[in-house]
Amino acid sequence: MKAIVRRSVSEEQVAALPADMPELWRRIFAARGVTERELDTSLQALLPVSALAGTAAAAERFAQAHRNREKVLIIGDFDADGATASALMM
Repeated sequence: MKAIVRRSVSEEQVAALPADMPELWRRIFAARGVTERELDTSLQALLPVSALAGTAAAAERFAQAHRNREKVLIIGDFDADGATASALMM
């Protein structure tokens, strides 16, 4: 039998999350230590491209391959962001 772990969560933690979110979700996120900042999906909350190591070199290499009509192998995982990124690269 699988053990169920109940984590205690304070009302302050729950209240600190977005009010437009269902209370059950807020309780689950609060129990897992998720903060409002981590739930921010705005463009301003994205990491700047400069924070992603190797991005400039990768973009330059991809542009070079495109100019030279080289074949490029695109590998991505099967979750939502991996599938989306792979589709965009194609």
